[in-house]
Amino acid sequence: MRKVKVTYYGLIRNMPGNQEEEISLLGEATVKDLLHLLVERHGDEFRASILTSDWQLQPTTIIQLSGCNISEIDGINTKLEDNAELSITAMSYMISGG
Repeated sequence: MRKVKVTYYGLIRNMPGNQEEEISLLGEATVKDLLHLLVERHGDEFRASILTSDWQLQPTTIIQLSGCNISEIDGINTKLEDNAELSITAMSYMISGG
């Protein structure tokens, strides 16, 4: 069993008081597997806050695994290790540099 600590930041709806939780997953698991479990637990409003209808990350969502953006690893197919720390940040608009 893999344990993953999930921390929420930003404008994630339907998360009253839950800024952090620990999730247990069986066997090998990916970020996508974890997201399916979180949507099952927190509902469609949560899904809409972070994912598009075709299960891609919203442009305003950033997921980091142990401090690294998953888009720089293997996206939502990034494999999770035991005791991983994952953060999900949902912003109201894109931040751009310049």
